[in-house]
Amino acid sequence: MKKKKKVQEKRFESKEIKKNRELNSDYKTAIGFVVVLAIVAGLFGLLYFFTGKYVKKDEFQTATTSTTTVEFDESTISVANVFKQKDKEYYCLFYDKKDKTHSMYDTLLIRYTGSVPMYTIDLSNAMNKKNYDKSGSENTKPTKASEIMITRPTLIHIKDNEVIEYITERDKIAEKFA
Repeated sequence: MKKKKKVQEKRFESKEIKKNRELNSDYKTAIGFVVVLAIVAGLFGLLYFFTGKYVKKDEFQTATTSTTTVEFDESTISVANVFKQKDKEYYCLFYDKKDKTHSMYDTLLIRYTGSVPMYTIDLSNAMNKKNYDKSGSENTKPTKASEIMITRPTLIHIKDNEVIEYITERDKIAEKFA
């Protein structure tokens, strides 16, 4: 009897039910595939967005351009170039441009209209530090750049690569600019 019941149960199962069962498993597989495909596409989209945003910042940011103009002041030279100027006669004003007590020299330079060229040497510049010693002794007759030693604001008048005048007093320097 047991065998007959099993056979009978199989008989009541119709072909339609079998198709629905197969369709249901295929349908579930298809839905799963679409979900996985959507997740993968979403991940690629996020990867593209973050790559564009953080690696190639140009695509997602507004274009801003700034123009930088470089100004070169030919009247400012280093100590090493004091005796290398092409002029036959010129002045060299040595002072610390960062020292606010020496702002008078900036004003004098703006007002200077003399025929003899004026060059400035910024003693706060790192290239000129070795020639600036506030507590040292001055060399008032240097013949080359390595011999120059400045202890305070100084105006040197050079003609034919020789020092003609060496002025350290503020008032006398101001007179030369007048």
